[in-house]
Amino acid sequence: MSVIFKAKLKSAKTALADKDYEYAYDLCQDLLELEADNYNVHIFLGVACQHLGKWSEGEKTYEKAKRMPKANILAWQGASALQEASGDKSKYKKALEELRDRLIGEDNLEKAWEAMYKVIELVEKSGDRRQLVNELRQLTEGGKLHMLLNAGMAEPEVPTEREVLERMYTVESTLDAQTVQSEIEKRRTRLSAGPIGRVRHQVKSEVWGQSGLLATLSRLIALHIDDEERFVWEERYFTELRQRAPIVDDAAERAEMADEVVQVAKDLAYNGRCAPAFEYLIDSSTCSGSMQDHEVRELCASYLQVFGEQSLGLAVQVLLDAGDSAVEHKQRMQLAEEGQRRASDSPFAQVQFLLAAFNAREFRTVVDIGSLVRSAINEFSAANAGVSSSHGLFVVDSAVADAYLKIGPEHAADAEILYRRCLDSRPGDMRATLGLGLALCALGSFEESRQLLQAALDEDSSNHMALGGLGAVLLQEGDATSAAQFLEQATALDPSCAQYHSDLGWAYWRMGDEKQADKAFAFSSWLAAARLDSSNTKTFGGLAKWYMQAGDDMRARKCLEKAVSLDAANSDAGETLARIYAREGRDDLLQKLLERATEALRSQGWAWRMLGLLHLRQSAGEPAVLAFRSALAADRADVRSWEGMCEAYMAVGRISAAIRVAARVIELAPMQTVGHWLGARAALLAGDPEAALPHLDAAQTLGDAAWIGVLAVARAETLAACAARWHSRGLFARAADAGVEALQALESAQQQRQPFLVWGIVFTACVWISRGLKLRAADESEPRRGSDAMRGLIARARAAETEISTPSFLRETQEIVSAGIGAGESDDYALLVFELAELAARLHILAAPSLTHASSAWADLGHVYCERNAALHPLGLGKQSSGSRPLLEAATRCARAAVQLDEDSVRAYLLQGVVATWAGDALLAQHAFIMASRRSAQSAQPWTSLGFLCLHCNDTDLASRAFSRALALDPEHVGARLGAAAVAEKTQSPASVDLFEACLQAPDAARAVADYGFAKQVWLGMARRGTPHRSLSEQSRLSLAIYAARRYVARTGDPQGEGAHILGLLLEQNSEWEAAAEAYACHSAKASSSLRQWVALAHLARAQCGAGRFEQSVESYDLLQQLEQPDDPLRIFFCTLGHSLALFFAQRLEESLAHFELALEQAEAAPRQRAFVAVMLAQVLWALGSDEHRQLARQHLIEVMSQSESQLSVLSGLTTLFAIGLLQGDADLISATYPELCKHRDADPLHNVARLESYLALLREDNAAARRAVAKALYRSPSDASLWLLASHMDLLSGRTLDAIECARGALQLFTYAARGHFSSWSAAPPQALVNSASLQIAVDACAVEARASKASNGRSAKSAANRAVMLQPWASDTWALLQ
Repeated sequence: MSVIFKAKLKSAKTALADKDYEYAYDLCQDLLELEADNYNVHIFLGVACQHLGKWSEGEKTYEKAKRMPKANILAWQGASALQEASGDKSKYKKALEELRDRLIGEDNLEKAWEAMYKVIELVEKSGDRRQLVNELRQLTEGGKLHMLLNAGMAEPEVPTEREVLERMYTVESTLDAQTVQSEIEKRRTRLSAGPIGRVRHQVKSEVWGQSGLLATLSRLIALHIDDEERFVWEERYFTELRQRAPIVDDAAERAEMADEVVQVAKDLAYNGRCAPAFEYLIDSSTCSGSMQDHEVRELCASYLQVFGEQSLGLAVQVLLDAGDSAVEHKQRMQLAEEGQRRASDSPFAQVQFLLAAFNAREFRTVVDIGSLVRSAINEFSAANAGVSSSHGLFVVDSAVADAYLKIGPEHAADAEILYRRCLDSRPGDMRATLGLGLALCALGSFEESRQLLQAALDEDSSNHMALGGLGAVLLQEGDATSAAQFLEQATALDPSCAQYHSDLGWAYWRMGDEKQADKAFAFSSWLAAARLDSSNTKTFGGLAKWYMQAGDDMRARKCLEKAVSLDAANSDAGETLARIYAREGRDDLLQKLLERATEALRSQGWAWRMLGLLHLRQSAGEPAVLAFRSALAADRADVRSWEGMCEAYMAVGRISAAIRVAARVIELAPMQTVGHWLGARAALLAGDPEAALPHLDAAQTLGDAAWIGVLAVARAETLAACAARWHSRGLFARAADAGVEALQALESAQQQRQPFLVWGIVFTACVWISRGLKLRAADESEPRRGSDAMRGLIARARAAETEISTPSFLRETQEIVSAGIGAGESDDYALLVFELAELAARLHILAAPSLTHASSAWADLGHVYCERNAALHPLGLGKQSSGSRPLLEAATRCARAAVQLDEDSVRAYLLQGVVATWAGDALLAQHAFIMASRRSAQSAQPWTSLGFLCLHCNDTDLASRAFSRALALDPEHVGARLGAAAVAEKTQSPASVDLFEACLQAPDAARAVADYGFAKQVWLGMARRGTPHRSLSEQSRLSLAIYAARRYVARTGDPQGEGAHILGLLLEQNSEWEAAAEAYACHSAKASSSLRQWVALAHLARAQCGAGRFEQSVESYDLLQQLEQPDDPLRIFFCTLGHSLALFFAQRLEESLAHFELALEQAEAAPRQRAFVAVMLAQVLWALGSDEHRQLARQHLIEVMSQSESQLSVLSGLTTLFAIGLLQGDADLISATYPELCKHRDADPLHNVARLESYLALLREDNAAARRAVAKALYRSPSDASLWLLASHMDLLSGRTLDAIECARGALQLFTYAARGHFSSWSAAPPQALVNSASLQIAVDACAVEARASKASNGRSAKSAANRAVMLQPWASDTWALLQ
């Protein structure tokens, strides 16, 4: 080594010390050129590369240094420092491991541990738990780095092997759990993954197979640790071993691990510290039967002593208390149920609950939980290697099978399946054999049952179980003698079996029919059975039969009570005892007995049926429904339960359900009267008396003598209800006939035991007869014999009112009424029938069984008087006429009597209030309605009546509040809703139409008022709108209003013609002129005053003109001139104007001109109409035809336009002048009027101009010019459907059918957009175009054009278009003609 080399080497070392790494690096490069294998230069160069970031060069430098002969630890230390600075963790770890191994080779354990610690720390930071476990495992015994644990005082401190193992356990247990979870989530999404259970098993098998966790736990246990820590690790080892054993695929290894699990569990259990070990041994023994009973009890006793508060403690206590007779079965079952809740996954707890329920005779519970217990056993067996489920499943199946037999023979088939399963698992088992024999016996397979038990007896002749089973089978088969022989042998072999004595007693009892002495033997056998086992319910049932035969009812009842207390599911004993309680009237004991019986066995239909009848007797409808529903679930063919269900449904108001149930009763028992009786009652409660009549007819046809009188009265009551229903529908004659039939039905009843009910029916029937006769047409020329006979009957009845014989009076009444109706008596006869109704009402009152009934009868009569008065004034509350006074006086007397008899009667106060309202006594009416509201706080009727009173007194605010209160109590109350509509009408609220419409489905008189109010409000709304264009919704409402007006006229008779008046106005709005004329003619015939007569005739003349009957219209207007003229200039003006139009259309132009001139003079009463009259006058002048008249018409129009201030009148004048210009070819007039017309875009001038130009061109036979006129208008307003319709008309007239169809469809498309409100693309369209497009008439005309245009080429399209037109306007005859 030269001096220069040494100097440079020293300079390089100094440069490194001074941190001049660039200079040091250059020096080292120079030195390597001088001596390439110098070790120190390589070390210095490596340090320089580290600080200069030349990682690759530095790594190569250190590697070369390590291979040099003089290499020492500095090369490895430098390499690790270089990799640490580079940040490459994998190379850094490798460098540390090489450094660690070099230090171990030099026996420097302290420094080696420091390197190892850094390796462990680096791996831990990387998160690679598997690598961390591998590194730690090298430190344990047998690992190549185990000597590092002897490093002494190294820093950081060296751990012990136990600490290393504990850390390994923590890391490895977490690693295994996370690996299993992540792999399952990853593999379950693969298409070929298969079921999740298989995926889970495969993953656990792979992961746990590579895990060393069990070895780590074994080493921890093997280390010398104190007992407490050793116990902790042993318990953890048991838990992990138990989880991993079932996953092992190799059968031998799995069996070996299972044996080890059992051994470890026993060691832990005998140590007395590990509850899971105890629980495992107990549960596994329950499933597999691996331990004897005494061993299980000892194990359970130890567990209860140490771990009594653990989850399995209660179940263990149940097992240990099972032999203690002091513990009641029910208490033990409750304890077992709580234990089962605490340890829901434990087979032992589940089985103990099952057995406890069986011992407590809760057989239904046993059946219900059997499948759950089986699942728990199977799951435990699958989750624990080496644990068989055969024993546990046998115990469960046999217990459930026994429970099925205990429940009843209907479950014998289920029991047979389970017993056969038990015999498959344990062939020859006597318990299963006996059970199967009894199951087959219950199924009627006596031969197979005997063969099975006989085979068992052949194998062992002293088998008392086989003998007892054969005896039981023969007893069921009916061979009591043979059964007694086998049972006697069984009792001789086993005299302590109470069941044999009990069955023997029943055998003797059944033999007693032939040999009475045997019944004494039966009594002795039952006593012996009771002494041996006081829990056998059949024994006490037999004793009860013995005592009942002996006449000892008290002891019989006690035996029955004992039998039921032992087994509430004993149907024979329970039903017998229930009948005893019912006969004695002990409802409290009966209810407890029935509730207990139904709780014990829900299939006891007799118990549910009797419980339902008991609830009905106690007026508890809802519980009765539930009881009968359960009874029917047990027996769907039980007619008595269906009958009770129908009664219960009627009790709770579920009438539709009651009707369906009654139909079921009739279906099951068509020859019994009760089903038809229930059907009739249900139909009456549903408000459908017509449906009740067929049921009553069918019941009478059956001819049951016990039902004759009841059915006759019911039929009369039903016919009276039918009369009311038919009268409300306007079938007045049919209502009268129904009343007569009701009287006939009452006459057919031989004995009347309910005079109050009978006279009430007579009263109702006569009322409806009277009303029907009053409203149907009568011929005055017919003889009056019926009237005279009726007067005589009434006179005789009043002379002896309290001594009337009901049957004879009914017979005479029915004969006279029938004769009078057949003779077609007049209205006077109807009044006589009503007098008869009054007489019947008084007899009804006299027969009242209580003051409350009498008050109700007075109220009924008073309401009839009020309804008769209301019929005189269907729309006028409080109005009176000559016929009102006597009716109101009679109603007042009735109200006073009703209130005096029952001061708490709501109907009496309501009647008093209504009468006072009609009489005009507002204070009395208010008092009556307030008293009614106090007595019925939840009723809406008093507040409704009070609201009408306030409305009658013009106090709309109080009326509105009263109606709001009524609607809050009953939102569906028709009267309150009608009152709210009336308030809205009086205050001119826009909501009045909707409110009246909501009342259209109201019943009877309220509907008539709703019909009239709705029709009136619809007409007023359209009159205020004043536009001929209507949308679909408006047209639909108009159609509904026309229907309502017609219904009002039909229902009320329209005595004053108001309905016909409003009907005519609505029909005019709908352009039904002929129907409107008929309505106005009806109004004119019923008008009571001269003014009404004048108005009706004016409307009639106008409708006749609209219908095209111009001459008749002129005649009507001429007749109108002869009547007294009203003092109203406006009406006279419009009458003159209408007369002028009628004369014009009748081609009487000179007379028309004179009347228009007169109308122009009278226009001072209507200044806005003056310009219109002037325009029409000009049109008449033009129609006269002479040049003078036409010139005069032009001048007249120009003069009118110059003076008029109305935009609409100016527009009509401009349009007329424009038409005149077109006709005369006056270019100056056209050019002057056309720009003015176009200024009025909102008034729709484009349509008028286009129509005029096109029609003029057609008149000149210039079709092209006509089409151009329409096209020009369409160019300016393409969103106007009326212009598209006009274009379709032009094309149709020109013979261009395809173009006509396209234009018509364009109009329909625009109509659809407008009707649905799709205006988004029409922002620039004029408002009038939108109104035109939404008009219903546009759609109808477009369909008509399309139908006509398609007729020749496509009949199907033509028919479809015609159908659309009919659907849009079904009332128009033109559309129907189009379809034809």
